[in-house]
Amino acid sequence: MSVNTAFKRKKYWKDTVKAWTLFAPSLIFMTLFTFYPFVNTFVLSFYKKKLSTKIAVFNGIKNYERAFSDPIFQKAVSNTLSFCVVVIPLALILGLSLALLLNKKLPGRTAFRAAVFYPNISPMVGFYLVWMYLMATDIGYINRILYAVFRLAPVRWLSDTNTVLISLEIIYLWREAGYMMLFYLSGLQSVDETYYEAATLDGANEWQKFTKITFPLLMPTTVYTLTLSITGSVQLIDPIAILTSGGPNNASTMVMYYIYQKAFTDFDYGMASTYSVLLLIVLLTVICIQHFGMDRLTHYES
Repeated sequence: MSVNTAFKRKKYWKDTVKAWTLFAPSLIFMTLFTFYPFVNTFVLSFYKKKLSTKIAVFNGIKNYERAFSDPIFQKAVSNTLSFCVVVIPLALILGLSLALLLNKKLPGRTAFRAAVFYPNISPMVGFYLVWMYLMATDIGYINRILYAVFRLAPVRWLSDTNTVLISLEIIYLWREAGYMMLFYLSGLQSVDETYYEAATLDGANEWQKFTKITFPLLMPTTVYTLTLSITGSVQLIDPIAILTSGGPNNASTMVMYYIYQKAFTDFDYGMASTYSVLLLIVLLTVICIQHFGMDRLTHYES
């Protein structure tokens, strides 16, 4: 073996050990908090396991049969789909619109940016409690304003089956729009101004600049924000737990909150694992279709 070959082999092993040493903390963290919980949840989904049973009993696919015939789970799925169909496109549209507006050189735009994003940095419980007060039937300011302007009777925003889902959508959009705005604002500021200068010289109007330059160059941001919006809306649990507890009559129960109830209220860990696996499968399928479908329409700048 030549000296040069021995030196290259020694350097190779030295670099390999160094790389694995740097990678080890992340690998250990992911194994403990991602891979192991997933495998454990998947295995537990085939067992009957409750707080009252010391030993898990193998149940085969009966948990999955029970899940597909569960009327409350079906209601939760329906509520989740209805919620996502409304809030996901609106969150992206509002976030992009706010970013386009606040990217312009307007007086006080820094203060407006902070005001729009503030719901995302405010204490979560306090944020939802403020909305609970605003939507209160008797003393809420929203009902007071509606009565003063339109003479409308008080609306039971959070306690009526017809309005509770709409109320949650409004609250979610108030918070989510500012979050989406932050990503779009970052994307807009990375667009080279020379594109717009060239378009202006060619006589393009503002709409043509947006459709031919801005939006195509924001597609990577849109793919990312859409993924965030899908996962965030499907996994919604905090406002439901704080404001409605899934009521009235399960009108605001969504899949993630139902899983939470099964695990930490009913202590039915087997069924909670089954619902979690089903949710993960659906979520991964939707995100993969969305990501690879939109990737063909996405332009990535070097």
